[in-house]
Amino acid sequence: MEIIQLRLMSPGVLILFIMLSVAASQAGEKQATLVVDATQGPLPAVKDQAARARKSGAASVAVKLENTSQLQDPQLLPLIEKEVAHMLVKEGFIPAQISFHHCAETCPK
Repeated sequence: MEIIQLRLMSPGVLILFIMLSVAASQAGEKQATLVVDATQGPLPAVKDQAARARKSGAASVAVKLENTSQLQDPQLLPLIEKEVAHMLVKEGFIPAQISFHHCAETCPK
């Protein structure tokens, strides 16, 4: 299992954790996990991590959206999902390979 963790300081002085982990699934396929702070959305570093996931041979991506309880408007969540999905499609993933998981606070690893 390869785990890469990147910490970025956002303009709002919030720390964004983006974690990419590539692990073998039961079928022997690799799955990447992108952790995105929902209050910040997909920052440019997320695109870099998505590209790294594709290059590593990941067959699917699980996107964990953290801090969803802190969104000012819950209706933003589907828009954030669409933005992340669009970015992943541009990196070569198809929608069927992308799943989203919501975490009110920090997602468990």
